[in-house]
Amino acid sequence: MEIKRKSNVEGLRAIGTTLVVLSHFMVLFYPASYWDNAVCHTKQKIEILIGSTPLGYWMNGNTGVMIFLVITGAGAYWLSEVEKRKIVDSVINRPFKIFVPMLLSTIIIWYIIKVNGCFLDLVLQKTESIWCSGYINNFGPFINIFKDFFTYCTLYNNPLWTIKYLFVGFYLALFVCLIASDSRKTMFAISAIIILFILKEYYLMSAMAGIIIAQKNKYTRKNINGYTGILVLLVAIYLGGVPTGMASKYWIYSYLPINSVFLNSDGLYVLIYHMISAALLLWLTLNSKILKNILNTKIFQFIGRYSMGLYFTHFAVLMSFTSFMFLNLNIESYNCKAIVTIILSLLNMMVVAIIFDYANNKIVKSITSKIKVKTSNS
Repeated sequence: MEIKRKSNVEGLRAIGTTLVVLSHFMVLFYPASYWDNAVCHTKQKIEILIGSTPLGYWMNGNTGVMIFLVITGAGAYWLSEVEKRKIVDSVINRPFKIFVPMLLSTIIIWYIIKVNGCFLDLVLQKTESIWCSGYINNFGPFINIFKDFFTYCTLYNNPLWTIKYLFVGFYLALFVCLIASDSRKTMFAISAIIILFILKEYYLMSAMAGIIIAQKNKYTRKNINGYTGILVLLVAIYLGGVPTGMASKYWIYSYLPINSVFLNSDGLYVLIYHMISAALLLWLTLNSKILKNILNTKIFQFIGRYSMGLYFTHFAVLMSFTSFMFLNLNIESYNCKAIVTIILSLLNMMVVAIIFDYANNKIVKSITSKIKVKTSNS
């Protein structure tokens, strides 16, 4: 049995990446969409409306992370069903597919800082955002790159705090799938969720949810269309839009027990809502013909194809190109300047992602092919 990336799941990766990237634009230029008591930059306080309602789904990076994690769990399930050799190859190659782009992107950011190409702190002063405040002053010598490499590159490349969950989540999900018979994988995954809940490893619970969705889809595959699909999609958007950094100021979420990830708790409720949202979206992706067709369109496939490069490099563009353009564009209106900057930055990010993805694949393939030759000869 061959294992390959499913095109509709590739489209789902595009959604996850989009949520993460847009969330960083919002916390940079419109901090009130994310944090309580932050400065509003629109007269009608539109950013608060967006951040406090399901409209905020499209700027909720935490939900994007959960999408990656449920895909990771589902991918581990599909991998567990192929021949042993492919499983061994994936287990051996996985660290290189994760840590090589981590190191490359971190070196890029270090170089940008080294040549004084980071203007993030100057932009934060103008936007009055607390995101990555004092970022440029938190670095030491070059050796810190390697120190940070072993702590998941959060010091230089801020968004990569998620990598440890994607890395551990894959191996944990694969372990659960391999030790359980096919009929018991769901039971084992639920047991793992309970243990992870007790340990407060809420993000890793999403990888287990991915196993459940993939396993159930194998035996109870349905063609979901019409009102059922729309209803599930609306529920996914509703739960995925639950605010991460603040309490909602509108009635639409007032009936849910909600706590903030960063303000007053460990974010239990928020993370569970986002996990359920991601799991529902994966279920729809695998079973809804309409959603499959949408995710198989060229735009979703294109973004999904370069989602890894975009995820690893978008912060480098934000701290350099995006910040430089916002500081130097001769546009009086704050909002017009922010919108133009975002549009130009998105184009730049895609170009950088394509180049990065090409270089990264060359390096990873070179390493993994040599390992494959050695292991096949041993």
